[in-house]
Amino acid sequence: MKKILGLVSVLMFVFAVAAQTNTPTPPSGPGDLINTVVTYLDSINTNLDVTFGANRFDLWSGISSMQGGPISLVNDVGFSGDLLKISAATNSATSFALSLENVFRNSGVAGTLTSEQAGVGFSAIIHDLKLTAYADGGNRLYDPGSRPGDRWYCEVGFRVKKAMGTHFYSYLGMFAQFPNSSQGFSAGMGATF
Repeated sequence: MKKILGLVSVLMFVFAVAAQTNTPTPPSGPGDLINTVVTYLDSINTNLDVTFGANRFDLWSGISSMQGGPISLVNDVGFSGDLLKISAATNSATSFALSLENVFRNSGVAGTLTSEQAGVGFSAIIHDLKLTAYADGGNRLYDPGSRPGDRWYCEVGFRVKKAMGTHFYSYLGMFAQFPNSSQGFSAGMGATF
């Protein structure tokens, strides 16, 4: 029995030392993160062509960081429906879509509804990737100190959606609002149906 306990103790020590010496190397800098993101967006999974190709509707939720707006961090809830889809060629994996969208923004979990906007989007769908340029007109429902007529704005932006499953995706986006020159970045997740 003592021999078995001794052997188990030695094996546990060897595995513990091996686990401590075989640790993965930490990223050497921010360039590794950028390369990881670019590699993820650059990879193609043809099994997920149906995520955007066979579905017409998107529902997403995310977060936006806005510079120059009344509230710097807001939650997004959006809905988009493709009105028209056109394939580039008969057997091409690339198609184009024209869509209508509506986005609501609020300021926290139980926060105030800050804005609502609606507009059109033009998308290029390449396998499991959907690139969307959009233009929305909106109204800041919560903007302390402003007059009601000054709350209207136009937002133009770009979203990159990458499929994670047959009906789920993640996205990154950037946008600008006029006439008050606000800029922002957004990220989140969504579903197609």
